[in-house]
Amino acid sequence: MICEPDPIRLMATRLLSSSSIELKDILDLQLRDNRKARIQDEEESNTYITNREGKPALRSQYAIYDFLKNKHS
Repeated sequence: MICEPDPIRLMATRLLSSSSIELKDILDLQLRDNRKARIQDEEESNTYITNREGKPALRSQYAIYDFLKNKHS
């Protein structure tokens, strides 16, 4: 007996794999944020992250917006 693939299961697998990649991209943008980003520590001092020389400024909120806008338009 030959089992044919379930089309709903195939579609769900494709959606989950593309969503997983999208979430990884968004997380990467958030971790590279170096504008108005803060380090949260045990003392809750919330000090700003200083921009390292040679690294371009990246504000993750704007970068994520641009990423999603370009991907879904």
